[in-house]
Amino acid sequence: MARGGRRARRPSPPAGTRAFPIALGVITIVGVLFRWLYVWRAGKKIPLGISDAGSYFYLGRNIAAGRGYIRPYDFLFYKKSIPTAEFPPLYPTFLAGVHLLGITTPTGQKLATSVLGAGIVILIGLIGRRVAGPLVGLVAALLAAFYPVFVASDGGIASETLYGVLIAGFLLAFLAALDRPAAWRWVLVGALVGFAALTRSEAAALYIFVIAPVLLLSRKRLGPGWFGALRALGLAVLASLVVVTPWLIRDRVATKAFVPISNNSGTMLAGANCPEAYYSHHLGQWLYSCVQRDGKPGTTEVQQATIYRDRGQNYARDHAGRLPYVAAVRVLRTWGVWDFRDEINLESFESRDHGWLTAGHWMFFAMIPFTVAGIAIVARRRRRFLWPLATTMIMVVFVSAVTYGNQRFRLVAEPAIIVFAAVGLVRLAAWVRPSLWDRAGDDGAQGPPDAPALEPVA
Repeated sequence: MARGGRRARRPSPPAGTRAFPIALGVITIVGVLFRWLYVWRAGKKIPLGISDAGSYFYLGRNIAAGRGYIRPYDFLFYKKSIPTAEFPPLYPTFLAGVHLLGITTPTGQKLATSVLGAGIVILIGLIGRRVAGPLVGLVAALLAAFYPVFVASDGGIASETLYGVLIAGFLLAFLAALDRPAAWRWVLVGALVGFAALTRSEAAALYIFVIAPVLLLSRKRLGPGWFGALRALGLAVLASLVVVTPWLIRDRVATKAFVPISNNSGTMLAGANCPEAYYSHHLGQWLYSCVQRDGKPGTTEVQQATIYRDRGQNYARDHAGRLPYVAAVRVLRTWGVWDFRDEINLESFESRDHGWLTAGHWMFFAMIPFTVAGIAIVARRRRRFLWPLATTMIMVVFVSAVTYGNQRFRLVAEPAIIVFAAVGLVRLAAWVRPSLWDRAGDDGAQGPPDAPALEPVA
C-alpha cells in the first residue's frame, strides 16, 4: 500500500512485451492471406482425385452427414457403408466441423485448412520467443508464415497442417514443462502427443526420440533421483492413453480387431518394400503400383492390411542385404538430398503444387547454414533448449529409414529447424547492429524468472 492509503501503481510491462503479441498477430494474418492467395492461384486448380486428399474430404463429408467413419470411396461409388480405420480420425473430424459450418466445397475446405495452418505460425513464434527472446520469435514466425512447404500443405486438404500445429504445440508445452515442472503441464504434453497420434500415428515415436531421452538428460532438474522424470513420463503417457483409448475402442468394435490408431502400416510397408522401391530410379520411395489388392473377395480392411503388411515385411526380409542402402536413400530423400526433382515430382501428386514444392526445397536449403549457426549458439547460451528441439531431427531420420523417403516427414523437425534458423539470422544481423543481440531477450518471456538473458558473444 502506498503512503496515504493509495494503492501502488503496477509497473507497466516492457515495451517489448506489449509489441510482441501485436507484431505476431500481424504476421499471422499476413500468413493466412498468403495461404489464401496460394489457394486461389494454385491450390484450387489441383483436383482431389482418388488420393489421400479425396479420402479426407469424403470422410469429413460422411461424418458431417451422420454416416459415421466409413470407407469413403466404397460409399461414393457403391453406396456401401463399411467402417474404416485406414486413416487416423482427427483431421477428418475437423473437416466434418467445417462442413457443418456450410463450407462444403474442396476449395472452401482448403481455405479453412489455411486458417488452421495459422496456428503453426503463432506457435513457432512463441517457441522462438521462449528459446531466445521476442526478436527471434518474430523472425521465426515470419519464416513460418512464408515457408512454401507449409503454405503448400496448408493450402491443400492434408493432415500435415493439423499435425504441424499439434507438433509445434507439443514442443512449446514440453519446453514450458521442463522450465517449470508441474503435473498439469505434463498432462498437457501427453494430451498433445495423443492428439498428434490421432492425426498421424507416427507421433507416438515422440516418446522414444524426444520425451524419454530429454527427461533422462533433465532428471536432476525434475526432482530427486529418478522420481521426477518417471513421474513426468507417467503423467504424459497416462494423458496420451486417455486421449487415444476411445478411438482404439471404436476401432475394436467397428472392425472386430485391434487396430493401433490406423491400418496405414499395411499399405506403407507394401508400397515401400517392393522391386520398384529397391531397384528402380524410384529407390527409397513409396509406390502406389506396389499396393495391389490380392485378397479373396470379401476380404475385410483389416485382413487386407495384414496381407499388405506381410508382403512388405517378407520382401524386406528376403532383400535384407539391400535394406541398409535403401534405408539410407530414404533418409536422404526426406532431407531433400537424393534426386530431389524426382521426389518433388512424386510428391506433387499429393495435392501440392510442383512449383511451390520446388521453392520450399530451395528455401529449406537456404535456411540450413543459419540453422547450424543457431544450433551452435543455443548449445552455448541456452543449452537446456537444445535437446528438446534437436531430438526431433533424430526422429525424422528414424521414421524415414523404417518407412520411406518423403519430405513431409520433416514436419516433426521443421519447427525446430525454423527456430534455430531465426537464432542464426538474428545473430548475423547483430554483426551489423550489435544492439539487436543485446535486446534479443529484453522482455524475459523466453523462460523462467531466473533464466539468463542472451548475452552478446565476444
